[in-house]
Amino acid sequence: MDNPRIHFVVDTDQASARFSPTLGIGYLSSYMKRVLPNTSASLSYRDEDIVADIERFKPDIIGLSCTSRYFSDFRKLSDALQERFRIPILWGGTHISLAPDALPDSSELAVIGEGEETLVEVLRNYRDGSFQGLESVLGIAYRRDGKISINPKRPLIAPLEKIPMPDTDLLRVHWDRNHRAVMMTSRGCPCKCRFCASSKFWDRTRLFSPEYVVGEMVHLSSRFGVREILIYDDFFTVNKDRIRKITQLAKDRPELKKMKFEILSRADQFDDAMAGNLRELGVYRISFGIESGNQKTLDYLKNGSLRVEEAERAIRVAKSHKFEIAGSFIIGSPGESADEIEDTFRFIRKLGLDAVQITVATPFPGTMMWEDGKASGVIASDEW
Repeated sequence: MDNPRIHFVVDTDQASARFSPTLGIGYLSSYMKRVLPNTSASLSYRDEDIVADIERFKPDIIGLSCTSRYFSDFRKLSDALQERFRIPILWGGTHISLAPDALPDSSELAVIGEGEETLVEVLRNYRDGSFQGLESVLGIAYRRDGKISINPKRPLIAPLEKIPMPDTDLLRVHWDRNHRAVMMTSRGCPCKCRFCASSKFWDRTRLFSPEYVVGEMVHLSSRFGVREILIYDDFFTVNKDRIRKITQLAKDRPELKKMKFEILSRADQFDDAMAGNLRELGVYRISFGIESGNQKTLDYLKNGSLRVEEAERAIRVAKSHKFEIAGSFIIGSPGESADEIEDTFRFIRKLGLDAVQITVATPFPGTMMWEDGKASGVIASDEW
């Protein structure tokens, strides 16, 4: 191995990164630096002068990471960077993991799914400006002689505690007492909503231990002086015993006595006991993925796992415990009528939420909604 330097480019802009940084790249960097201490990493956000950054850092490898929304833009970026710098370009992230056949001609390989161990093995195989032995590397798609080969999946990392906390230096976050920090305490989601690819990307749900979680909370408090943390898990409350243990451990840490938390939860898994534990932890705001106020549409989006009445009950419980409550909703699902969309608007008004997010149904690759679109002929090609 030549101790390569890798420059990451992510599809987040600088302003958004302060509030929602690309923690996945932070995990990659921290794991890489622990296992391969002679490697180095740098990073550009999508609204920075990426070419100038690469010229300044002089990396051996470029790593592109993006969601489906920016895939077309990043494919053009890959072509331009390859033409200018003539160095290997790697891909990672949600879109390429779920659509590896889309690997651009200008790129050498893609890391599929969980990337820490895969990236380290790829870098170990880097010699004299190219990668060797890719045929035996699990969890990648790679290009040889104009064709794309997709290798078998790599086993998921176990336990998750093998992965250090994200490299916030690389991400250049500027959290402080007036700006909340962001952290993850799990990977994956047990729910199989039709619009979401999380369960397919991660295969199964894994949880960082309560000790790891509280340790990271203390680290964020001590290093940045933050007074608030957004826990950005798909489903933070998935395990009630774990929440109780996190709460117990956090109570013994003076750094967390006045810490506030915002979390995401499921309405059908929310009750008084959970609300009490979250309040004791310091949670003040909960975001629920309610999705629709029309049962037929809700059955489609969540595969029958949530009733409108359950969502309403969860909001009542949360209000009784004085939480701020945000709700996310989706309109424009396949077959949804204007009257059914109005059901959602009426439901939102009825709930009296503190914040509402409404998005238009979009069939992203890797989701059941994408497969529905292909089956119906609405989506005519696998090309995003």
